[in-house]
Amino acid sequence: MRIGRLVAGAQLTAVALNALPDPQSIQDHLHRLADSVDTDPRLAVSTAKALIESTAKCVLTARERSYTRSAKVPALVNAAQESLGLAAKSVSDEDRALRQALQSLVTLTQSVTEIRNSVGIDHGAEEVPRWVRPRHARLVVGAAQVWCQLMLETLADLDAPWRHSKS
Repeated sequence: MRIGRLVAGAQLTAVALNALPDPQSIQDHLHRLADSVDTDPRLAVSTAKALIESTAKCVLTARERSYTRSAKVPALVNAAQESLGLAAKSVSDEDRALRQALQSLVTLTQSVTEIRNSVGIDHGAEEVPRWVRPRHARLVVGAAQVWCQLMLETLADLDAPWRHSKS
């Protein structure tokens, strides 16, 4: 890829996408993100939150963990991370930096949800937030991408600790 020619929207590696038997719902969000980050940043913010939600549900389904249809994103995120052994509390004390990074990912997903709640297209706002720009959308999309990539790569990893635990 040449400098100055960046692809808009989130991208996930083939390893991550191949973790799912049917990655179509994730790919659908990725295509929508590529089409909207520069042209409709509010749609991109809403889609980034939907990408996180879909990824969490896909992980939980793959791990044969149940969730309710009404489950909120923070609960889904926590359950998905826990199912893969990526909950901050599951990391040993000597890996304090990793524990902190995993907790920061939870915070990032919560921030994506909160930003979507304030500027997204899903809640029938009375007025359009004027401050949202493509750079803000890229920030939110990037946060979603980081979390989704880690979840799906961990799901695919044949040596991931969750594969060797009894839970």
